Amino acid sequence: VGTLHMKTATYTPDLRGFIEYLEENHPEQVIRIKKEVDPHFGVTGIVDRLEKDNQFPLVIFENVKGSSIPLIANMHADFDRLRLSLGMESGTVKEFLGEYHKRESNPIEPILVENGPVQEVVKIGDEVDVNELPICTYHEQDGGKYITAGLDLMRDPDNNVNNIGIYRLMVKDRNSFGIQVSETAHGNYIMKKYEKRGLPCPMAVVLGHHPAFFLGTLSFTPMDTDELHVAGGMLEKPVELVKCKTIPLEVPADAEMVLECEILPHIREEEAPFGEYPGTYGPMRMNPVVKVKAITHRKDPLYQNAFVGHPDNLLLSGLVRSTF
Repeated sequence: VGTLHMKTATYTPDLRGFIEYLEENHPEQVIRIKKEVDPHFGVTGIVDRLEKDNQFPLVIFENVKGSSIPLIANMHADFDRLRLSLGMESGTVKEFLGEYHKRESNPIEPILVENGPVQEVVKIGDEVDVNELPICTYHEQDGGKYITAGLDLMRDPDNNVNNIGIYRLMVKDRNSFGIQVSETAHGNYIMKKYEKRGLPCPMAVVLGHHPAFFLGTLSFTPMDTDELHVAGGMLEKPVELVKCKTIPLEVPADAEMVLECEILPHIREEEAPFGEYPGTYGPMRMNPVVKVKAITHRKDPLYQNAFVGHPDNLLLSGLVRSTF
């Protein structure tokens, strides 16, 4: 347990390192699609078809129409991959949860570094265009294209604790999104603190990382828990952080991409409908607006999504609540 690629120099504990590990040791877990696929229903159609055939592989779309960036889909749709992400070559769900709980209970503080792969390319201001990313439209009645696996990092202005949650982002134009942050989410409390002061809320959207990083940052912990520390515990090593270029936050140096954003105070615009996790559509809401100040990414980034309401979304969300 916990002695595989986490503790060897062979596989770096990031998204591409985990994919490399899977392709070398568990090739049956990965499908690569080289043919051009449309992000408008095409990506989800293929994942849905696989699901109907009781297949839940990691799918790498190498050629997404309208983008030069490969798309990683279905990463968390299979329990075996989540187990492997903790370095467990075998084990039951109960044994996985025991290991998860042990690591969750032993957080590791992150460390700040000067630079990292996630800032090999920096686009600021007028250079920002989120439409360069292979962002998908998922369900027939969705209100638009959505980022669904962005780990949205905010920092409490009162105690400086970092909080991370996945809040969907609907593309409005090249540098703005609509966002849905549920009333019970920790991010909602942070956002409201800034709004009461009439200030925009800094938010970094982390796109593409090792599944153990997801397991750590989404852990069901109290609001005063810094989830970057829990992610370190899950990876069994400190998360290396770099300072953002345009907002006062630090982000994982080995992520694939980061969107540096601000949630604007006292502005609400139409967002949704969207096919949500119970398998039903959430209605159009008047929701906050997010402005993208910068995009930073690796020279050859990978983009990761999640198919909401399907195993990729439900298994990850369910498992991290199980120990709680």
